[in-house]
Amino acid sequence: MTLVYNSDTFAVLAVDLSAHGGYEIVDKSSRQGIFIEGLVAQSFRAQAEALVQSEASAEDIDELLGRYTAMAPAHAGLH
Repeated sequence: MTLVYNSDTFAVLAVDLSAHGGYEIVDKSSRQGIFIEGLVAQSFRAQAEALVQSEASAEDIDELLGRYTAMAPAHAGLH
């Protein structure tokens, strides 16, 4: 695992468990996390890279991450 983003609100870890890998996105305030892989992870990476290249603010990046963690099931909170 590699920490690729860390803010007061979110952390993103790149996970190399398979040939394609994936990302663990954690919302620190709600203690919710989601693991994405495959096409969803590829889409996430493209969106994140576009934000970085456009020199987006941390708030813009956190907004993107919030859209992904909102997909996490309510019972999947971290312990």
